[in-house]
Amino acid sequence: MTIVALTDEAFNAKPLYLLLALSVLIGAVGVALMRLGLSQRRAAWVVVTADIALEAGIVYYSGGVSGQFTTVFCLTIAAAAFFLEMPGGLVTAGLSSVCFVGFQVLEAWNVIAPPVRGGFPPGT
Repeated sequence: MTIVALTDEAFNAKPLYLLLALSVLIGAVGVALMRLGLSQRRAAWVVVTADIALEAGIVYYSGGVSGQFTTVFCLTIAAAAFFLEMPGGLVTAGLSSVCFVGFQVLEAWNVIAPPVRGGFPPGT
């Protein structure tokens, strides 16, 4: 499945693919850091923090807070709860919430405007 297949309209999916590739690269860096002696917990924090930032980019490029990828933050929260236990999951949920609410406020004040307004068209 590709991101482009979600819509019939012309949509530049290149930023989404670049964010996905960057996420994979950051995960590989996290593994490399662990092999170099960094604790698993610290490497997981590096990856989780970077993932939240990348997910913010995904939300932005997919239509903002009304887009279809707003739930992507849940994946990192679940991963953090698994790797960093409950305190890490709660901190990650808090960071994700701050990021999401920040997006809502910035969009409401017209400070930022996603490239695709209102998300992808329904029924596609």
